Amino acid sequence: MGHPGEDNSRWAIPGRRRRLRSDQDQQPPTLTSQTQLDRLPGYETHRMVHRAENPRRSGRLFPVAAARRKEHRWKGGQHDVETWSWHVDRPAWVSGLVCWHSAGVDDYLAINRANWDERAPAHADSPDYGFDQFLNDLGHLSGVVRFDRPRLGDLTGLRAVHLQCHIGTDTVSLARLGATMSALDFSAAALHQARRLATGTGSTIDFRQAEVYDAVEVFGRESFDLVYTGIGALIWLPDVARWARVVADLLRPGGRLFIREGHPMLFTLDETTSPPSLRYPYFETTEPLIFDEPGTYVETETTFTHGLTHEWNHGLGETITALLEAGMRLTGLTEHDSVPWQALPGHMTTDETGEWRLTHHPERLAASYTLQAVKQ
Repeated sequence: MGHPGEDNSRWAIPGRRRRLRSDQDQQPPTLTSQTQLDRLPGYETHRMVHRAENPRRSGRLFPVAAARRKEHRWKGGQHDVETWSWHVDRPAWVSGLVCWHSAGVDDYLAINRANWDERAPAHADSPDYGFDQFLNDLGHLSGVVRFDRPRLGDLTGLRAVHLQCHIGTDTVSLARLGATMSALDFSAAALHQARRLATGTGSTIDFRQAEVYDAVEVFGRESFDLVYTGIGALIWLPDVARWARVVADLLRPGGRLFIREGHPMLFTLDETTSPPSLRYPYFETTEPLIFDEPGTYVETETTFTHGLTHEWNHGLGETITALLEAGMRLTGLTEHDSVPWQALPGHMTTDETGEWRLTHHPERLAASYTLQAVKQ
């Protein structure tokens, strides 16, 4: 959904953010303080939240079976504890705190939207997105589109839609390559910046606000020759099969899907260990991975208050199978040893195009992929 280019940047994907779920750690931490959970989208404000004693271990998640409500009465640093069981759907860690909540999976929209709404203005103002370059150079293209330019082919006259377009730099780039562009994102704040960029560059683009699963209702069936999705998009969706059906429904017969995405192999790695180690699910899971990141992946001095996100990994086979079952025919799949962000800090080196790969033996890691498919 975005693409910065600085050495210390992260994409809008699980990159360098602190992971807040671990199926390995099942015991509660020692409690040393108590507070009330501030309002978050989809959460109830009266839930008790307890700060973990060791912040380096604060990324632990209780299994559902271990969920119990605890009330602590604090007296001069000491505490008495009363416990009783209560019903919850699942617990989650938030910003170094553990909280129990009854939010369902649909809450991911409100939680993730709050995160993106807050960050969109900072992204647009950051040099990492290069708004000034787009405004001053009518031939400028985003790094993601430049990377796949040979694979994109001639877009002249194609009616295309960019799903999860964020602030529109890829969208404007595709328009500059000759496509008649529409675009969709669930963040009103991001679309405000995207429209500002389009207006400033003289690009005519039909931007719509909606979640990606509603794209067919927004644009109509079989409306496009090309569906484009840039890197850092699928991880925000809980159901890749449902996404594939949306793509197929948007395309006319013979229409094409084009997507570059971070490789699910990369997303299984814990980048905080040295060397990076296998830790997170490769395959799609019912429950989201829950993260908290108070900053963002671009150069900015903005302070953010919404850091919580819900994300999912999707195996490459799952994604391909979902497209085949939706009536698509795979026409291209290229796995790359690089990604356009420093996904594994201290273990990657950048090249002159802004792509990052393992410093030593980059052939060991599939870091991203480009996939193309045609509707039959």
